[in-house]
Amino acid sequence: MMESSDVRLLTTRCVRAINALGLPALVLPCGVSGNLPAGLQIAGPLFADSAVLRCGTAMEDALDFKRPTAAADS
Repeated sequence: MMESSDVRLLTTRCVRAINALGLPALVLPCGVSGNLPAGLQIAGPLFADSAVLRCGTAMEDALDFKRPTAAADS
């Protein structure tokens, strides 16, 4: 069985450098791969928060990804 610390390391491996450097970043849902959601990560240079948000808005509009709706509980 995998340790919880191992899971955390595996799931944060793509964002550790961005967090350590203090860069602005966001992740957008952009589809599904198999049964798992896929995300698009956008990062920018220091103090470019508004540029990252503008890019995220443009990508969100271009992708037009709709989250799958969960089946209603019976």
